Amino acid sequence: MNTKTITLSPVKAIKQGWAKVKQQLGLWTGISALVLAPNIIGGLFEPAEGEPYTLVASLIVFIMSVVSALFSLGLIKAGLDANDKNEKVEFSDIWSVMDKRLISIIGAYFLTFLIFIIPMALIFAAIFGMVFFELPIAAAIILGIIGFVAMVVVAIRLYFVQYAIIDSSMTAVGAIKHSFAITKSYEFTLIGFGLLIGLLNFLTIFTLFLGLLVTIPITTVASAYLYRKLSGQPIINITNSDDNSTETNDDQFIDQIDDEDVFEKSSDEENTK
Repeated sequence: MNTKTITLSPVKAIKQGWAKVKQQLGLWTGISALVLAPNIIGGLFEPAEGEPYTLVASLIVFIMSVVSALFSLGLIKAGLDANDKNEKVEFSDIWSVMDKRLISIIGAYFLTFLIFIIPMALIFAAIFGMVFFELPIAAAIILGIIGFVAMVVVAIRLYFVQYAIIDSSMTAVGAIKHSFAITKSYEFTLIGFGLLIGLLNFLTIFTLFLGLLVTIPITTVASAYLYRKLSGQPIINITNSDDNSTETNDDQFIDQIDDEDVFEKSSDEENTK
């Protein structure tokens, strides 16, 4: 077995996202609009500050949130497909995820919330301890920092849970284990990726957030690219940078997972002839 560690490049992932999105810009912006529109509609029914939620308003906001979440899952499916093939992504791809995988995704939402309770509890303990129980400021700051760092680490390790369920129909527990396994030792790289896509999406403020129609699918395709790399699956690389010689449309990267250690194999088609 080749024990060469996978080299991840956040910049390369984003380039891959943009290269794929610009090929079908209308399709990707349309899917993004489906993700964003329900949230905008739900926001119109939110009460003014100080006013209580009505039953109707609460129901509409909830339904719109669910609809947006469903379209987000479809966007992930399209992002995974975009890294799988040279053929164009079809709009129908976003509907194919509406099956039994939804049960696993709901279960994953619940389990990840439970996992986040621990770091969240540390942060709340720091705040309430300082305000109500005269906890020393230094102790509160340290406790808060520990909680914050723990939240960041947990968020990174769980980042690919939905990708695993949508891609391989894993159970909620299986997807959580898989996400933890493939992200091991890549936390700082994924933090860098998160900062880059965060900046990219923040810059859409200068376009009155219309740029989100483009940056959201770029983020999703780039994330799917990283998921494919870490999971040891073939990737269709369509970027044109000089460092892509081993990831052309004719070559494949097959990475192998052994327990929680991820290794990479490269195969050259000419050597197999």
